[in-house]
Amino acid sequence: MYGKPLDPKKTSFMIIDTYGGDEGIMIGLVDLEEPDNDGIRDVDHPDFERMFGNDMECVFSSNPDNGLETEEDVKNWLLSIGMVEEQDQ
Repeated sequence: MYGKPLDPKKTSFMIIDTYGGDEGIMIGLVDLEEPDNDGIRDVDHPDFERMFGNDMECVFSSNPDNGLETEEDVKNWLLSIGMVEEQDQ
């Protein structure tokens, strides 16, 4: 639903760009219930905001200070909270 934080189990992700270092790793999120929802700013998970910063609608960057230093770290963490990896990359 537009404007509400997304349920991780109803969200897919894709890795957009890997900056590494202080810049983090950029991901894009897709609402699986409303694929044309282009206003994603929050995910309903207690640690998501600590692990990722919101760059713009549907785009977030990892916080490397919290252990998400590689693309694999980001992918594994997102999968662990129930998100689905986009296969059309």
